[in-house]
Amino acid sequence: IEFMKKIGIECENLEDPKSRWGVGRVTLNLLKEYAANPEWQKQYKLYLYFKSRIPNDEVLRNPIFIKRILGFPSFNIFYHILMPLRAMADKLDWMFFPAYQLPPLCFGKSIVMLTQDVYYEYKYGSLPFRYRLSYRLFTNWAARFATKILAISETSKKEVARVYKIKPERIFVNYLGV
Repeated sequence: IEFMKKIGIECENLEDPKSRWGVGRVTLNLLKEYAANPEWQKQYKLYLYFKSRIPNDEVLRNPIFIKRILGFPSFNIFYHILMPLRAMADKLDWMFFPAYQLPPLCFGKSIVMLTQDVYYEYKYGSLPFRYRLSYRLFTNWAARFATKILAISETSKKEVARVYKIKPERIFVNYLGV
């Protein structure tokens, strides 16, 4: 008997359709690809974690997803406490964090999308101090403790490995497409 793998995906980045770019677009396209692939649906069950609400996108109305609204207005409490606890309760096989950071309470297998841009932003960028501090803490935590790191190109993989001092074997590439 083959068991279906349970995979969680942090989806807070989808909640405001007006500000969807980068991470939100990647996440939404991943969900669309999954919804269009019946073979994947036989192998994997996706659990989607939202902070406050589920957007009205057609793909998100699809019953193939298990959707969780954790209902807490603070991003930090949602991301670093509630979501990891809910993921543990859901007994996931893997958890995917598309937004560059790994919560310290995430103890299971994890995949974090990481780019060198985030490193340069917290090191030399002009974001407010609290964002730079958060990126510094939780992207480095991801680099150190995530089971796997997702990079968006071979060049990005090499640069992520260099700046975060990650063994290239822990990094895999998923090209974003043309």
